Amino acid sequence: MATFPIVKIRQANDSDTPQLAILFLITRQQTFKWENPAKFKLEDYAHSTLGETVFVAEDEDRNIVGFISVWDQDDMPFVHHLFVSPKYQRHGIGKQLVQSLFSWIEPPYRLKCVLKNEKALSFYQKHGWVEVERGIGEDGYYCLLELSTVPRKLI
Repeated sequence: MATFPIVKIRQANDSDTPQLAILFLITRQQTFKWENPAKFKLEDYAHSTLGETVFVAEDEDRNIVGFISVWDQDDMPFVHHLFVSPKYQRHGIGKQLVQSLFSWIEPPYRLKCVLKNEKALSFYQKHGWVEVERGIGEDGYYCLLELSTVPRKLI
């Protein structure tokens, strides 16, 4: 049976930015196989999360192993990023980060998932996100997903 790391979910602070920038860069380079890895830059994190609320998952040694960022300044909160370090993927951390949403912001939530990101799409669908629309953006074809209530799979 797999052992799941014990993580603490907390709101990010400015001192977390260097770790978050590295996690964002490495995870995209290793996960987005359909993209040229040279496209991703360390400074992308700061630009990509500007104005968003960010929560982090940290392990027992206070290493950041994942984060979720949400644009919550519109009628419906938009999950812009959910990233888990490749080393910690498939250990329940993404699920814990999504669960944390319910403690600090009211549902429903929306997010866009690039269709080429099949693992992420599968994760969201498995955890109760429902497709409400499809479209094409600068990263290619995507589906818009919505999570209206706490699904039993997240409890």
